[in-house]
Amino acid sequence: MLPQGSTNKDLISDKRSDRKSSVMQRCCKNHGTGCDFVGSRAEMIEHEANCEHLPPETLREKVGVLTNELANARREIATLVSTNSLEVARRKSEVTATAWQTNKEVLRKVNGLGVVEMFRKTAVEAPEVYTLSFVCAEIYYNLIITAANFNVSAMLYCRDVPVKETHNRTNTVVLIHPDGPQLNKVTKISVTFTKGESKGHGNGNWMTSTEFRSFFKDDTFAIGV
Repeated sequence: MLPQGSTNKDLISDKRSDRKSSVMQRCCKNHGTGCDFVGSRAEMIEHEANCEHLPPETLREKVGVLTNELANARREIATLVSTNSLEVARRKSEVTATAWQTNKEVLRKVNGLGVVEMFRKTAVEAPEVYTLSFVCAEIYYNLIITAANFNVSAMLYCRDVPVKETHNRTNTVVLIHPDGPQLNKVTKISVTFTKGESKGHGNGNWMTSTEFRSFFKDDTFAIGV
């Protein structure tokens, strides 16, 4: 008990006693749950911060804290992934929009395609025919897009006439939307070209002519394979 009128500030620490106390060996506070560690005050402070023999109530408390931290971390990761995905989609849309004002090479890279061709709407009302030419495995092909009778079809032709060797060909055809890759229209064309012949395969009713018009930007549109 402090003398009357005294405060904690008036106390004088006994440094010698404190030094003796600091080196005294003591048991871990968790010795009742199986811990047999003995050490000085400094050693005990370090040990008890990482002691594995915690009482059940302390363990439950730590598990609860870690569970909450894990849940928060998962929510943060999900938010970052979602934000990143939205940012990637936004950036792709920006690049695509810019590409319509620059060149088809940017559109090709943004959409991960081998060949992209940009077309102006023809003056003819119906049918409208657009041709994209490309080479694969040293074989020349023509992709024919035809808009007629309110429908749009895609056909693939081998330009080597007659066909030199029988072979199969599957092409993914992409109608590139000016507002971004997420709105692209995709179809696959699979064709067997028989030696000595020239054969095309139509993907009838790919889309309506109204849908087709939604891919125009200033009377321009782009197709890629």
